[in-house]
Parts: sequence; C-alpha cells; structure tokens
Amino acid sequence: MKPLSVLFFTVWAFALCLGYPGDVIQTLALTNSFPTGLTFDGSYLWLADHQTDCLMQIDPETGNVVHRIPSPGFWPAGLAWDGQALWNVDSKQTQVFRIDPETGTILRVMDAPGSRPEGLTWDGETLWLADRGVKQIFKLDLNDGTAVKALPIPASSADGLTFDGRYLWCSDRLTNELYMIHPESGEVILILDAPGPYARGLTWDGTCLWNVDYQNDCLYKLVRQDDALYQCTQTRHTRVTLMHEIKAYGKGQIQKAEVALAIPGNLPQQKILSLSLTPEYVSGQDRWQQPFALFEYQNIPADSVVRSVMTVDAELSAIRYFTRCAK
Repeated sequence: MKPLSVLFFTVWAFALCLGYPGDVIQTLALTNSFPTGLTFDGSYLWLADHQTDCLMQIDPETGNVVHRIPSPGFWPAGLAWDGQALWNVDSKQTQVFRIDPETGTILRVMDAPGSRPEGLTWDGETLWLADRGVKQIFKLDLNDGTAVKALPIPASSADGLTFDGRYLWCSDRLTNELYMIHPESGEVILILDAPGPYARGLTWDGTCLWNVDYQNDCLYKLVRQDDALYQCTQTRHTRVTLMHEIKAYGKGQIQKAEVALAIPGNLPQQKILSLSLTPEYVSGQDRWQQPFALFEYQNIPADSVVRSVMTVDAELSAIRYFTRCAK
C-alpha cells in the first residue's frame, strides 16, 4: 500500500487561486538599459542606472520618470530611503552616499564593508548592505559604516536587498530566486522564483515587493503573501502502471494468497483522471481510511504467475508549500 502513496506524493496539481507569493501583478517596461538599485520613498520608486549614472524617480503606476538626479559615483548599485534622503552604494568605489533627493547633493559618505557591495536597504533605524564579493549581508553602524552584524547570503550571489518591516529580502541573479531572511538568525524563511532572468534591485512598498530585472529592463510588482498555501508547477499528464506478481515455484500449489494495492486519490499536487484494476477485486479501507483493492487468489498452480495490475491516468505536478509569516 505505501509504495504507491509515495509514488504519487510529489507529483500533481489543480488550479491555484488568483495570486500567490511571488506572483507578478504588474509589469512596467523601462526605457533605460542598465537598472541596478531600487527603493520606494512612500509615493514613488527610485531606480539607479549605471550606464547613465542617474537616480530616477519613477511613477509606480505608469513607469514614467518624474525626476532624476546624478548618481554620486560612476557605478551606482543598491538604493535605500531613510524617510528624508536617499542612500546609494557604489559597487566599484565601495562607498555609501547619503543624497538630497531634490538636488542630488551628497550629504554624507561612508566606506562600505566588503569588496563588491550591491544591495542596500533601510530598516527604520539603520542600513543593511548585501555584498556579492564576500557573500555577506551586513548591518551597518551609521557613524562610520562599520559592520555590526553579518549574515551569510542565502545562495550564490547578493544583488538586491530590501526590508519589509520584519524580514530582509535578497535577490540572487544566479539562482533566479528571491529569499526572505530572518534579520536576527539569517535563516531563510521563504524562497520565491524571480520574475525575470537577472534579478537585481528589490524594494517594499508597504504591501508588495518590487523587483527590477537587469536583463529584460522591467520592473515587477509581486505578491508578498496571500492565503495560498502552496504553488503547483510543471503540470503534466501521465499514466502509471503498478504491477504485483506472485510466482509459484516448486511442485506444489499456493493454496491462498491476498494482495492489497492502495488506491490513490486526489491531492493538491495530484488529480486522478481514471483508474482501472485487474483481475476482479474487493474494495476495502485500512485503519487510516486509506482505500485499497484486495485481490484474493486460491490454488495457484506450480510454475505459474499471477499478476495484480493497477493503471492510473493522472495530472501530476511539483508542489511548493509556503511558510506562513506575519504580514
């Protein structure tokens, strides 16, 4: 009974409700070609572009640029908003700048820890910085930029960083995933597929995540959390045949034999389309209410084979369960 249940556990799906964590609910095409950092100032998105050396204020409804200022360095990467001013880290100069959002005037400069700073975010009190070179996420002391806490990056790279009020989020352009991270332990709580092929800047607008893609020059607005418990992908149709054989050896006969095969049912990742069993059988349930087919045989002759066969047509898929977390 158990082998068939295990066989079907990892495989089918039915349609999800609209929207699930990581689902794209808005896409904005950009006119600039080298987008890196991203942040939200309460009303508008800010985007860094390392080709034009500009920081652009963008209308999140239309994608239109409403204001732009020069970047403080020649390779602007991560952006953060502290409630009054912008912060921008330059990945080549390894410096962090505080900037007047109206004029672009540099208000402060700090050396960044690490060798390849990329992501930057504000947690309400201080800055966090993701460094691709040393594969660390640093909490900074604003007095001098010293790292007062370090967390390992979740996977291969660290390209964008944001804070949603409780958790850090980091984008990884090598794994094409977004990671929700506990800021105290560094534990990865949730993993989402990135919406594009080269995930860079991340930001949080109070309700949703935003991610900018460096390769296809698009801004994506993403569901951070809803009531969906899981996501099913790679749905496919398949036929599975399970065969149980009894072979009689020797000169005598097998007087009595019973074979029980578990009958699979519908699961979130599994939809049974049709099922056939041969030869004749008796239906039953075990103590866990698992239905089964019972095949009963008597007087099986020597040197013979008896087969109990179940054939199932099903829709199957991979399933990813979502961790419940506070909004």
